[in-house]
Amino acid sequence: MLIDCIKLGIKDIIRNWKEFCIFLLLSIVSVTVITASVSSAYRLLQNGDVSEASSYWIVPMSMDMNLQQYTPALEDIFLRGGSTWFYSEKVNQEFDMTIVVLFGKYEMHSEETVFWLVPENTDLSPFSEMLGSLRIVPSDAYNDRLISMTGLSNAIADSNMKMITFSPDIYHNLQDYMPSSEDVELIVENTKFTEEDLNQGLDLEFENLFSGSSIYLKKTQPAAAEELRFLKQFMIVYDCMLLLVGFFAFSLFILRFYEKTRKEYRIHLICGGSIGKVLARNLMYIIVWFLISFGAFYALNGFRLEKICCCTLMLQGIFSCGLMYGMLKKERLNENLYGE
Repeated sequence: MLIDCIKLGIKDIIRNWKEFCIFLLLSIVSVTVITASVSSAYRLLQNGDVSEASSYWIVPMSMDMNLQQYTPALEDIFLRGGSTWFYSEKVNQEFDMTIVVLFGKYEMHSEETVFWLVPENTDLSPFSEMLGSLRIVPSDAYNDRLISMTGLSNAIADSNMKMITFSPDIYHNLQDYMPSSEDVELIVENTKFTEEDLNQGLDLEFENLFSGSSIYLKKTQPAAAEELRFLKQFMIVYDCMLLLVGFFAFSLFILRFYEKTRKEYRIHLICGGSIGKVLARNLMYIIVWFLISFGAFYALNGFRLEKICCCTLMLQGIFSCGLMYGMLKKERLNENLYGE
């Protein structure tokens, strides 16, 4: 019986090959557009905060520029969010090496906010004596987005640095480093805020520290920041509308296919077939369509598999089967065989 349904389904495709080819072309085009759009939106939402990160520059307005006075206020901000890095004169002299001090969540799935970058081959014994418990952060636990946003990617890769964290009893507050004016200038100019920080208003609080002082804080944003913000707001709505339009178009083709094969289905039922067998017959139409669409998109995509493509095709296939079942169920073909 199943083989008979398969044969009848293939005959339906051959008999209605024009509608099948149009339906196939519509599917390939729509899935290509939807996949490209959703993939772009996903990458944008994942990396949008990196692209929109603002940069700061200190512009002195007088000869007397005492930046050390801002250390307590900066410390308060970094305890709540934000990220920065600097070379501490105090720490570098104490350990007699170049150490980069990081403030921010540079480790994934961790609440630690203070890290040091030290040369890869450094003997950590002196650090353990001074800092107490010490831990090397695995490279696969690095917050790569934040590292990229703060401009540390090249420093870590080119200088062969490793990241360590330590007991919170020492060097976990900005004032512990007794930063000089040069240190504070580097801290301010390396400060970045993520989207979460922006929602808390930390960037405005940071900028207001210098208002009305002898220091002008220049803020620069990427040229595409406004465009990215617009896209992030409306891309999801656009993709949802695109899916709805695609499903609406599919429903029109399924309805037309159903109207053309309606008499065939009635004859099938008169000859002892059930609605389940008619659905199995129609399922061949969906299976052939899915295989050809998937193969075509797979080839067009450079033989790379996209999850969004598979999900879209599966949703379209389920939608088509559900629509056909609903039409058969609604008309109750078994009860209306002699209605025409």
